Amino acid sequence: EDAKRVVGTVVGITLAIGLCSGVANATSEKSSKPNSSVLQISLKRTDGLKDNVQLNSRLTYTVTYTNKGSQPITAYPYESNISDIRVGDSNNCRWANLKPGETQQCGFGYHVVTEEDAKAGKFTPKTVWKVSKDRDGNQVIENNIVVEDKPVTGIKNTEFDSSLGLKTVKLTTRTNSVCYRIPAITQTANGWILAAYDKRPGNCSDAPMPNSIVQRISKDGGKTFEAETVVKQGHYGDENTRWGYSDPSYVLDRETNEIFLFSVKSYRNGWGGSSAGVDPENRNVLHASVTSSKDNGVTWSTPKIITKDVTADVGHWSSRFAASGHGIQLRHGKYKGRLLQQYTINNSRRIQAVTVYSDDHGKTWKVGKPVGFRSEKSHMDENKVVELSDGRVMLNSRPQNFRHRLVAISNDGGETYGEVKEEMQLPDPANNAQITRAYPDAPMGSPEAKVLVYSSSSAYGRSDGLIRVSFDDGATWDTGKLFKSGPMAYSCIEVLNKQHGGGFGLLYEGDNSNIIYTHISEDWLGYTPVTADNSVIDVPKNAKNIEVKIKNLGSHDYSDLKLSMKDLGKQSELNKDWKIQDKTGISVKPFANANIKLDIAMPKDVKEGTTVSIPVRFASAKYAVGDSLPGIQSVINIRVVKAVESHSVVPSAPSVDVKPSVDTPSAEKPSQNPPSETITPTEPSQNPAPAREQAPQVSNQSRNEANTQKADEQKSEQKKEDSKAKDDVVPAPPASVDQLDKSLKGAITVGNNNQIVAGEPVKISGKISNKEFAQQLQKNGSAKAYAFIYSTPKALKDSDGNSFITVRGSADNAQFSVDIPDGYSGKHTIVLVNEKGEQLAWNEVTVSANPVADKKDSSSEKSDLNRNAFSKVSTGSSMLIVLAVVMLLGTAGFFAKAMRNKIA
Repeated sequence: EDAKRVVGTVVGITLAIGLCSGVANATSEKSSKPNSSVLQISLKRTDGLKDNVQLNSRLTYTVTYTNKGSQPITAYPYESNISDIRVGDSNNCRWANLKPGETQQCGFGYHVVTEEDAKAGKFTPKTVWKVSKDRDGNQVIENNIVVEDKPVTGIKNTEFDSSLGLKTVKLTTRTNSVCYRIPAITQTANGWILAAYDKRPGNCSDAPMPNSIVQRISKDGGKTFEAETVVKQGHYGDENTRWGYSDPSYVLDRETNEIFLFSVKSYRNGWGGSSAGVDPENRNVLHASVTSSKDNGVTWSTPKIITKDVTADVGHWSSRFAASGHGIQLRHGKYKGRLLQQYTINNSRRIQAVTVYSDDHGKTWKVGKPVGFRSEKSHMDENKVVELSDGRVMLNSRPQNFRHRLVAISNDGGETYGEVKEEMQLPDPANNAQITRAYPDAPMGSPEAKVLVYSSSSAYGRSDGLIRVSFDDGATWDTGKLFKSGPMAYSCIEVLNKQHGGGFGLLYEGDNSNIIYTHISEDWLGYTPVTADNSVIDVPKNAKNIEVKIKNLGSHDYSDLKLSMKDLGKQSELNKDWKIQDKTGISVKPFANANIKLDIAMPKDVKEGTTVSIPVRFASAKYAVGDSLPGIQSVINIRVVKAVESHSVVPSAPSVDVKPSVDTPSAEKPSQNPPSETITPTEPSQNPAPAREQAPQVSNQSRNEANTQKADEQKSEQKKEDSKAKDDVVPAPPASVDQLDKSLKGAITVGNNNQIVAGEPVKISGKISNKEFAQQLQKNGSAKAYAFIYSTPKALKDSDGNSFITVRGSADNAQFSVDIPDGYSGKHTIVLVNEKGEQLAWNEVTVSANPVADKKDSSSEKSDLNRNAFSKVSTGSSMLIVLAVVMLLGTAGFFAKAMRNKIA
């Protein structure tokens, strides 16, 4: 009993210590509760980075205070390791005249993670306050109120690493008489890199100075640049004779290979002093100018003023300039081929963004509708656009009076934009930046099409350049990686083709306003640019593995890749009953494809025709996917087809010592067709009765030759089927209705005013705006396409059973037909795509169930039951016959033996 008491006491003490320790730890994790009877105050982190914190990450904090007393007070912060909290910082969180019962908040606080934080692995935010009657903190009511938030731990020390290939090329050197600013970059059709910028005399002022736009060309992928040449020459003189060019921006037409260079042209006035008007001779107007090159930037046309073309409201748009860096050409969807250049305008003292665009390869330019942040104010400035994976256009703008980028979406190729929102994940200290699509030629809706790259300075000023990456069309962004410490103002980033190493070319303003070039790779950014091909794979219902094509989008030769379904959050829950086994040691060459075999487990009750999208992700040992940079999420699209039947070889008959009067029936191997008609051979007796008629003898050689011929025919047929399947690879459709291009809705009419019946062929007609597809129709009178029915995409076939659809007619009157499978009813969506998987048209339809088909299915089931019953009866009859034969042979043997004995 004493021993039990001792053990019980020890256990009790241990539990008590553990409980107290747990309570102590739990308490330390919570925000400190200041010991104040007058002021309730708390500190909360608000940046949203969670545990994804690394060197140079910006942590933001909000202070909340409530006056619990009976008289007005001042909450006075006098000590803090968080910037813009304490009195004396450029901003601070002092709150004077806080009334009794009143609650207020201050969101100025921030902290940029330092090397000391990274070495320590944590940062503990701390502020110290006093409560006073007066604003200046002299009439103190309470003092030394310490307010903390829980420590930020797990900080990653991802310092700048030049060993990964971040070598810089200095393009300019500032002198006392010449300054350089405002970079622009593009890569030509032949792979050259063009770098343009302002060459400014004297004190480096903006327009209306006699600035020139100059350019340097690299013909070796950015390793070296040729000597500087002038693209647009400024002219010295007084206000009546001078002119200048500033703010260059390239736009490359990838269909004609012509390059356009936009800029302002100034005479007397700059941005702030420009007058309303569009007359090219009006020297009081800040004009829009463009020039072009048809020889990869070697020579340029005479600059042309296009102020009239890009000004929609002559009376109110008093000033405009092209946002420097580069514009884009849309590659997909309804507006494929459109050229977009962003402008900033002064619209009756409202600073707004607007898209200037061309649908005729730059022969003419039109202007869209300007967009501002709010109706009463605009707050826009230098802005850029990027094409999203679904064909929409995202505008990303420098703010004027805010601390974060401003974002809006266009559904009509940049002509108009929706609501402008502040993107809290992209801090901006009022600076020009660049956003671009990492893989602009990737098919619409594919995982790689959703990767965006963004270059900018840090949140707290024009310094410490960062590259941020999004893997979901800008819905979420990583915290960024430092590419330049110290001074860094304007930057622009461009995608480079694989012939020159891929990755990104980055041009930026560095120390002393010099223009610097560097190359950024996916490896340096820290993600693995490998994806699974998202074409639909037909997988038999009982399959244990599948073969998947993977693509390496980058320049690294991987031999240690790992594929995993893990850590995919909610997306992996969508198909949690499907499993793809993790695989390691995957190899794939740079910019190449490889086929890999994966083990798969599907639900036992899965039905034929089911389609499923399984998210997976690749990572490598050297360039592992980090918490803050999750990497490209690939999707493996599977369609379940009929199970492959396993056919057992019917065993051969046993050998016979005596030579029978007729050939013993030999068991032939069954054909590869289902064995519903295979007859099981009977086992011969060792003493068969003499046959009344001798059967014709068939030699084993002849039988083998017949079998060989039959097998060859089957192989030939299989090759034909394989060849047909190879030629008819169904492209991957958009994964869901949410990814459909809204501008293409209603381009087709399905059946009778979009009312159709399941189980019947349906005629479809409409208009196709895709230029390439329209050209095929015009040239050939028909073109190959694919149709899908949603919600979960299922490929539709034509009346001949082909997976591809033949579209006939013209782009304005395209016609085709598809078979709608039985079993569909209610609201669905029909989508037409081309061979690349690009959306051509779609519409919503109402499907009615087919009662005749349901009745037919019922009859078919009865027929199957009758057939099975007949099969069983036939089998039973065969067994009875075999049994009778065996009994007769046994009886005959008995009598034969008796007769031999009698004779003997």
